[in-house]
Amino acid sequence: MLNLDELIRKELERLDDVLFYKAADLLDDMSRRIFIENKDKNGKSPKPYSNKPAWFATKDLPRKAGEVSKSGKSAYFKDGYAQMKKEVDRPPLQLNNNLQQDFNNGLEKSGFLEWDIVVDKASFNKIKGNKWEDFFKPNQKEIENFTDV
Repeated sequence: MLNLDELIRKELERLDDVLFYKAADLLDDMSRRIFIENKDKNGKSPKPYSNKPAWFATKDLPRKAGEVSKSGKSAYFKDGYAQMKKEVDRPPLQLNNNLQQDFNNGLEKSGFLEWDIVVDKASFNKIKGNKWEDFFKPNQKEIENFTDV
């Protein structure tokens, strides 16, 4: 027969498991909205890309695109970031998939009954303080799904 302490411990373990699955579902819902639907927490799409001429390192491009320099280390896009994104044929928050992989693999246990989405510094800097910040916040429906037991 289980004593009260053992019953409480077992119930807390069960709750921790439930919380993990709810957090994983939240992460999946957010990832789908961000990387597939390309919507922020308010359902808005990203702002149009710049058409200002720009150079990009070829090592950062997923495929050959633009006018490649003689050295082969950079590529010029006369219509800027908008042209580059169109030529490499990637959704707004995907170029080399680092951010998406980092986000999707970021669920970490931070304490008892605590789970966080953790990304590396480069991904954090890409998200924080610019136009992408609202993409990485849960929307009302995601919060409701998370809190629905």
